Amino acid sequence: MDLNFGLWSRPKIDLFATLSNKKCQFFASIFWHPGTKGNALLISWSKIFAYAFPPFPLISKVMKKVKIDHCSLILIAPAWRHQYWYSKLLHLSVRPAIRLKCHPKILSRCQRQVLHHDPKTLNLTAWFLTT
Repeated sequence: MDLNFGLWSRPKIDLFATLSNKKCQFFASIFWHPGTKGNALLISWSKIFAYAFPPFPLISKVMKKVKIDHCSLILIAPAWRHQYWYSKLLHLSVRPAIRLKCHPKILSRCQRQVLHHDPKTLNLTAWFLTT
């Protein structure tokens, strides 16, 4: 996924990244990596502008943290209308969402192992969230 931050400005930190896939100069992760600023769910997001492409099971936790920490965030998440967190996502979204173009390697590890058999079905979307 090639992400152009020109539309919404460049975030200060990539919250769910590794050294090899970070989209910002600073990054955090849910696992320890060299150069990380800490655990993405434990560090403060207060008054920062961040980018997050979290594992799907963490989407609800990410939205909760946005509300608690009062931050702005570009969230990459599927537009899955039937998920319990979807209405909360729409409520926190303050700009029109952008559907992302997916290619076969959108969800791959450093070794290029494809993690999803049909990434188009994910309906990945960029959401601008803020409280």
